[in-house]
Amino acid sequence: MSKDLKGAVIGKIVTPVGYDGTDFENVKTDADGHLQVDVLSGGGGTGLATEAKQDAQLALMKRHINEYNGIWHCYIHQPSSPGGSYLFYGPVVPAGKLYIWQSFSLENATHAMIAWVCFILASSVAYVVGSGASYPAAIWLTGTINNVLVAGDQVVGNIYGTTAGDDLHFTAQGYYINL
Repeated sequence: MSKDLKGAVIGKIVTPVGYDGTDFENVKTDADGHLQVDVLSGGGGTGLATEAKQDAQLALMKRHINEYNGIWHCYIHQPSSPGGSYLFYGPVVPAGKLYIWQSFSLENATHAMIAWVCFILASSVAYVVGSGASYPAAIWLTGTINNVLVAGDQVVGNIYGTTAGDDLHFTAQGYYINL
């Protein structure tokens, strides 16, 4: 196969194909050239998601959410920031629990800050749930979010552009469910 695939294809007619396990099949399009993909018929087999299984899982989740087991809360105070960017690491969700992160607050009680971000750290990947920028004076920010965290996930807050000695606060809270 040519390493310069782009150069080998430009100017030529190419038919995209799929492989059904036995033969190559042409990809189907409508009269306008839009792909036609069959997502409704499955390959059969066991363990597939069915409407009944999905309804049962949804009912179980609703029951757990309506009957949550308690409230989790973390408060982290850094009375004298080193300056620059400061990370607040909240609790790691323990095995056998599900956290529903509902609200947060970030505060720089002393000076201005350039930006803030809250995120969920899951398997070393950060998923941003809120952010903002350019706060010219001391500020207290609050927000409402609804994110589900599973075992091993962690709540993290980050304030950028702090001054050495700033008085920083981070709060996160929500409900937990015992699984």
